[in-house]
Amino acid sequence: MPSRFYIFLRQLTPEFVTTRYPDAAYGTPYELYDEDIVNEILNNSKGVLKWIESQIEM
Repeated sequence: MPSRFYIFLRQLTPEFVTTRYPDAAYGTPYELYDEDIVNEILNNSKGVLKWIESQIEM
């Protein structure tokens, strides 16, 4: 896996708790995430999925 994905996935992991358990976070998801943050996470996630698909097709 490319190192840039490791970095992104390490940053993404804690976000699971924040979005899954909003009462454990310092606010609700709509208060914590703006459109720029969401788009960055979405684009990086699509990149990871595209890489995974390319590995499966090998």
